[in-house]
Amino acid sequence: AMVSVASSSARHIDASDIRKASLDAMRRAVAGLEIAGRPFARTDGGRLVSHRPHELPLRRPRRDGADKFRWMQRQSACVSLRTPVKNGLWLSLLAFFIGAILIFGRLGQLPLMLPDEGRNAQVAREMKESGSWLVPTYNGLPYLDKPSFYFKTVALSFALLGETETAARLSSALFGFALLVATFLFCRREYGGRAAVLTVFIVGATPLYLAFSRLVIFDMTLTFFVCGAIFAGYIAERQQGRVRAGWYLLGSTSAACATLVKGPVGFILPTLVLCVFNLSPDPVATWLTVPGAPSIWSECMV
Repeated sequence: AMVSVASSSARHIDASDIRKASLDAMRRAVAGLEIAGRPFARTDGGRLVSHRPHELPLRRPRRDGADKFRWMQRQSACVSLRTPVKNGLWLSLLAFFIGAILIFGRLGQLPLMLPDEGRNAQVAREMKESGSWLVPTYNGLPYLDKPSFYFKTVALSFALLGETETAARLSSALFGFALLVATFLFCRREYGGRAAVLTVFIVGATPLYLAFSRLVIFDMTLTFFVCGAIFAGYIAERQQGRVRAGWYLLGSTSAACATLVKGPVGFILPTLVLCVFNLSPDPVATWLTVPGAPSIWSECMV
């Protein structure tokens, strides 16, 4: 590959000479030049970025671990998921519309399934009728297997919409849809609009996710608060000062709500995830460079 100077008198520089130069020297050499017929674009920070990063006449440095990951991250700054999505607003609305149809569509068509749905709905119904919002009861006896937070949400739904299958399942459906929104916002902040839209499409069409969003059980409500705690803790590690403290406060509140939904697992799970995340001085690079890390991480979360 040859580098041509965009001037009246064209001169050529061999690509082998550029490979031998340091990165800083190469940046000075290619200022105002064109590579592979594509001009460089200069970012706000003064960094030169090719319109086609894969056409740069550079060899990947022989590095391992975090250095290799950081080099790959720099080379893919303009590529793939971070690329702005054409008609991104309409695609986002379409993704949420499909997710809403799959979660809320014909929510009360089937009768409550035994034993979990019927038991949880009965506990919520007795809570509404007796007004005992702190101590749930089942057949008139204290039911202390689970905290009362989730039963309160179902009882409120009964009070507003009546004692129907739709009202019983509405709480899980709302938390399932809210988690789609939270995941979209997190991915758009960290990975760009295209990744956020794809995330909503993929997560919203996952069979097990839809099943838990349409049942009178604790799992989707628990998942919403656990993921909220993990998202907030991840963002807090990238902030400083009061902003960081605010994100940690939000994560702690979310973990506390998860504990009120299903007991100690609500704070144990996000605490373990964030502790493992912070064990490494460069946690993102470390985990993403481990072979099979994304699939292992997903299995651990499930």
